[in-house]
Amino acid sequence: MPIVLHHSRRGWTAATSFEGLLELGELAGSGIEALMPRFRFVLDDLSAQSDQDIALRLSSKVVRVTLGALREARHSRRDGVRLFLRLAQLLRDVLESDRREAFHRFLRYILTVAAGDDPGPLLDAIRLELGQGARNEAMGLLDNMMERGHRVGFAEGEAKGKAEGKAEGARATLRKLLQLKFGPL
Repeated sequence: MPIVLHHSRRGWTAATSFEGLLELGELAGSGIEALMPRFRFVLDDLSAQSDQDIALRLSSKVVRVTLGALREARHSRRDGVRLFLRLAQLLRDVLESDRREAFHRFLRYILTVAAGDDPGPLLDAIRLELGQGARNEAMGLLDNMMERGHRVGFAEGEAKGKAEGKAEGARATLRKLLQLKFGPL
């Protein structure tokens, strides 16, 4: 069953059927419509749901934190403290239920989408709301994310440098060959 989980500011505005999403243009009326697959999808539009709507779902705390984070991140882009504080109680419940992996995934998400250039205020809010241990875990995740980013950046820079070196070498070789064949250029 296809499901679309949507969380933009303005809400879902497109069709909720496959054929409604396609623009046939010049093919419209040519009979191709009869060959198109026809199915609908379930739309879960978080933009129209309140905290209470999400809390009333018969889902786990992890699911409620996830849905809340997706919905709130659109308002709290680059404001990790606000996002964290809006979801702190649910996150505390997840942490107390010993769902470490879910806790880490949420922290990774908030550090990625909403921590901004200075994660210090977010780390302080985590310490105040969840304790020093949770702050240390967030710090460890942040360190790992930064290290991974450095490795990826280094690898990309090295590959770009090699490509530029090969291109320069090919240009120099072509220049020498042309000068041998035709004289000074």
